[in-house]
Amino acid sequence: MTLNLGIIGCGGMGFRHMHGISELMKFSNIMKLRAVCDLHESAAKHVAARAEEIIGERPEVYTSLEEMLKNS
Repeated sequence: MTLNLGIIGCGGMGFRHMHGISELMKFSNIMKLRAVCDLHESAAKHVAARAEEIIGERPEVYTSLEEMLKNS
């Protein structure tokens, strides 16, 4: 079973959470970062791009929590 994760808020702390999740994903497939969400699309795209560099998969980018929950 895999736990699908989403980060809500892609400022400094969200960026740090992405790094932590990415490190855990290197050692276990119990979780996957599937989505990032921020009102500022550029912030969400930045976190998604960095996640892709680290883990090889780009999470979906959202600017609406409702959309993210609906599509995830």
